[in-house]
Amino acid sequence: MPDNESIGSQLRAARKAARVSASEAGSATGVKANAVYNWENGHSEPSASQLLMLCRLYGIDLKDLSAAGQARGSAHPWEADVDLRLLLSDVMRGHPAAYPILVKNSFADRVLALGAYALVEPRDAGIAPGTLCAVSVNEQYPIFARVTELSAGYRLSPDSHDPTRRDLVIDFEEGGDASVLGVVIWDFPPCAEAERM
Repeated sequence: MPDNESIGSQLRAARKAARVSASEAGSATGVKANAVYNWENGHSEPSASQLLMLCRLYGIDLKDLSAAGQARGSAHPWEADVDLRLLLSDVMRGHPAAYPILVKNSFADRVLALGAYALVEPRDAGIAPGTLCAVSVNEQYPIFARVTELSAGYRLSPDSHDPTRRDLVIDFEEGGDASVLGVVIWDFPPCAEAERM
């Protein structure tokens, strides 16, 4: 969908393409047809759960919706190309520096499925042991793991269904390189993934 379209107009186009009536969309999301029209005309916004339901109903992925007129540059090289700020306005008010990362590699597949979006809040210090974090090892795409700070490095512990996963210790004194990008404060499965479950 074009970047210059509003979310409401994109929802309207997706609804029409899916041949879903406003009444059917309202029934699926627990509102009246009038509320659906208000979302589509930009007079109000659906909640995060309602937006996910609409994506499933219309057969689109959350990442297909783009913010109106936003050409977001990112200070975070792994920031996902989806504006979860639309979904998480309440969370974002309390965590304005947070940004989404697409989960491509996870030591924590028990809590973060591959293909999910994790909302990460940068932290300079003070991470409690065992906190779920996004970590870049050797400047590679982030992995998600339970992090414990060591005197000269980090222990990345799995929270996985895979019993063969073991702790990964990054020792700075032995040439290890890792940086904790931030703490995971929220996650969303992509609509397409949620539909398959």
